[in-house]
Amino acid sequence: MAFQLLREDYGMFQLFYVEVPGYEAPKMESLGKLLFDREGNWIYDGDKLTIDEQEEAAGFITGHRGAMDRLIKDIL
Repeated sequence: MAFQLLREDYGMFQLFYVEVPGYEAPKMESLGKLLFDREGNWIYDGDKLTIDEQEEAAGFITGHRGAMDRLIKDIL
């Protein structure tokens, strides 16, 4: 699983979940990718984010995924 990190012209960050090979995100400044394995480990593939920014983005994504997993469990 991978998330494409992009910065819009006015400085806002966007995260795009990338699952389909060949997916093209809107044209914005690429900040790299966060790659996750099934155990929730991640690695940053890029050179534009500081370590703090990488950890913040990964924490946001994994926290969001955890909340969605709990919601799906509750629904089912």
